[in-house]
Amino acid sequence: SPPSPPSPPFSASTPASVASVAGSVLLDHFLADLLTSRSILKLGFGFGYDLSRMQRSYPNLRSVFAPTHALIDVKAVTLAAFPDKVKLSKAGLATVVASVLGMYVDKTEQCSDWQRRPLTSSQAAYAAADAHCLTVLFD
Repeated sequence: SPPSPPSPPFSASTPASVASVAGSVLLDHFLADLLTSRSILKLGFGFGYDLSRMQRSYPNLRSVFAPTHALIDVKAVTLAAFPDKVKLSKAGLATVVASVLGMYVDKTEQCSDWQRRPLTSSQAAYAAADAHCLTVLFD
């Protein structure tokens, strides 16, 4: 008889607490692999704050946050590429994008409750737009 297909890691009968713990372990492994990978570029904008928040959120992964590999601070790269934009050294992403790319970035969701799950569709769109801006600036 043919071999049976592998069983999924979780099923409808998996207790929620087991699925939650297993999901947390999988996320921990993913974050550790991502942050320590030298082959995956990680783009950020003034990364210090984000890394400190991640360290507080994932204290068991504290060692993977420093040093991080292939980490690019797009703000620093942009300021180096456009030295005439020195006034942007204290500016946020929206101001840098407006000045360098001439585009508007809606920051309405920036101060929304990011701890609440699930994220709203507006928060997800905001996060995607922020990430896209970083790739455009970096390119």
